[in-house]
Amino acid sequence: MENLLNQLIQQNKMLETSLDLTSGSDLQRVTEMADQLLSEQHSLFELRQKEVDPRWHNHLGMQIAIKLAASRRCVEAITTPSEISVVFAMYGETERMQRPSEHPHGEDFIRRKVEQLDWLLAGLPHLSWYLEIVDDGCPNGSGEMAQQIVAQMGLTKQIRIHKLADGIAANALVCEGMKDDSDSQKGGSIAYGLSLAAKRNRSDNHYVCFTDADLSTHLGQVGLLIEPIANGVADISCGSRREPHSVVLKQGTRNERGKLFIYLWRQLIPQLSFLVDTQCGFKAFRASVLAEVLFNRVENKFAFDIELLLKGELANPGRISKVAVGWIDSDALSTTTDIGPYLNMLKAIVIMYHNYLELNEKASGYASLISTMDEEGWQQMLTTLEPQLAKYTLTQVLQSNEFQPERLAESAQPTNRLRQTVKC
Repeated sequence: MENLLNQLIQQNKMLETSLDLTSGSDLQRVTEMADQLLSEQHSLFELRQKEVDPRWHNHLGMQIAIKLAASRRCVEAITTPSEISVVFAMYGETERMQRPSEHPHGEDFIRRKVEQLDWLLAGLPHLSWYLEIVDDGCPNGSGEMAQQIVAQMGLTKQIRIHKLADGIAANALVCEGMKDDSDSQKGGSIAYGLSLAAKRNRSDNHYVCFTDADLSTHLGQVGLLIEPIANGVADISCGSRREPHSVVLKQGTRNERGKLFIYLWRQLIPQLSFLVDTQCGFKAFRASVLAEVLFNRVENKFAFDIELLLKGELANPGRISKVAVGWIDSDALSTTTDIGPYLNMLKAIVIMYHNYLELNEKASGYASLISTMDEEGWQQMLTTLEPQLAKYTLTQVLQSNEFQPERLAESAQPTNRLRQTVKC
């Protein structure tokens, strides 16, 4: 295999440090690389060995191609008739939904997702895929545009378009607590889509995933995501961008400030401390367990997946797996800001802490800090701590005893600057 890997690297030098999953030519090249790896009949075990081999970690395209090839081997190992449903929510997506030739920010993401799922399951007639697309209250008609595209593709039986507003109007149980679609920021729509997918097929051989509307995660990796569930070792599987063998190309500064977010939520709900990346928009569930996590929720916004994970862990401890995935930032038209959601997400997690867990003094100290903090204090705290956060790894931050509630409250004061370097 090594000769082939070296040959592919030489032929695809343009993908060494840059890969754009919104580019048709880049997608074609990385898919062809995966196909060539598969053509030599290498086993999943052999591909896994190459996935962790540091010799291939200096070529971005090769890393993604290996993951795609391994993912294909994972679905080939599924011998029973099975379904894969993929849910995603849309808000303000009328530009990204268009072809690149139609708009500067066009990603043509519906057609791209279809191509990726078709590639993954090609020649496996006992496996089928479905897309459940939910309009999260988009004022620009994302749902209507999606319906037109799907009709043009002739895939209305495989791809269903829904509106969260319709679920709320119908008093769907999964929409309980939402008066209208403005009460949702992604979370309500994902939960609605998951419930509709599970309603169609509640069997153990139905794998229900959710992803983001954009193309940051190649859906050819769904095989990697569902493998722990298909093998019976998990009921929920979380894609992660923070595992040793994750492949990440990221823009912006969310990574540094995200360290503090991760530190804080782990103080509140340590039951999920075996996870690091709870916010990767790439997760899968065995359809038969969704009823345990979808109903009687307290969160319909950006922290929704943390609640689903927490409810899943409390109901069936040790049945959540994490999977190292490739994630290439598609940030041109992101519908979330770099730092905006963090405080609101933490406030939602405080509610989860009070709603689901036995209270303790340590966690309650952080809960009190977060619940009383306003946006100005939060921004001040981030500004004060960011130089220290940038100096240390996430592991060092998580192991630190320096970020106690009293210290964080001090750093949030308008005139305060830390008088000494935080030591991790």
